[in-house]
Amino acid sequence: MDNNEVIRLVELAQRGDRGALEDVVRAAQDDVFHLALRMLGDPEDARDACQEVLVRIVTKLGSFRGESQFRTWVYSVATHALLNFRKEMRRPRRRSTRGMLLCLDRPHRLAYILGEILELPGEEAAAILGRH
Repeated sequence: MDNNEVIRLVELAQRGDRGALEDVVRAAQDDVFHLALRMLGDPEDARDACQEVLVRIVTKLGSFRGESQFRTWVYSVATHALLNFRKEMRRPRRRSTRGMLLCLDRPHRLAYILGEILELPGEEAAAILGRH
């Protein structure tokens, strides 16, 4: 869909046309998801973030004035939301933890897992590690 078509749909959506609003959301959805996926690296996180961004796009649609391409405006809204989403994420960063663990040698990796992830007391973790 070209920018002129999207602008026409945005104008209709701003006047309350629900069908046009759905079309506007569909026009933005793939761009938002792909940006979120690149930014967050996890498809599940990207889907969650995409939904939040699309809600923001709908609620802020009245502020779009057509001074830039709609896609540019969508990326602007998405970028600000994704920066905040990253800060507010509730789930631990599995991929970051996994990467960090793989950088450790095996004894240190086991020590970290026992102490930090399984939350064993230091003496217990040491006893377990001392047996092997």
